[in-house]
Amino acid sequence: MRSPGRLLGDLGLDGFINFQMMIGGSIVCFLLNPVYWVLTAIWLAFHAAAIQRIFAPLWVYEAGVVCLFLGNFLFVYLSAAACANRHQWDLVKYTLLMPVYWVFMSVGAYKAAGQLLFRPFYWEKTDHGFYRPQPTK
Repeated sequence: MRSPGRLLGDLGLDGFINFQMMIGGSIVCFLLNPVYWVLTAIWLAFHAAAIQRIFAPLWVYEAGVVCLFLGNFLFVYLSAAACANRHQWDLVKYTLLMPVYWVFMSVGAYKAAGQLLFRPFYWEKTDHGFYRPQPTK
């Protein structure tokens, strides 16, 4: 995206839109997912009228909650099914940790958004070279 016009020319309009949806859409999802979970938790705990006013009529919010739970469940389920289909039974149990991974991805997305807004030229590099292999005998 350093040169959007050139990228558009290289990918064509369909490819450019798909690229934006895949890359940008993933980032937006990681930023919005905690918001949706908090709104859902508030609604389930208190049936807050403010949330009902935001998502009027109420069936819009209820449909969104169903999609949130069903979508997250199906993503974990299909990942487990993919591991089972490949006979990678030892990996199936780790698919249950995917929601934890999503929380970490959201934390990272918020950190990146903050750095983009407040330190746009900062490059957070990973330190390398601290690992010293043990000599073999």
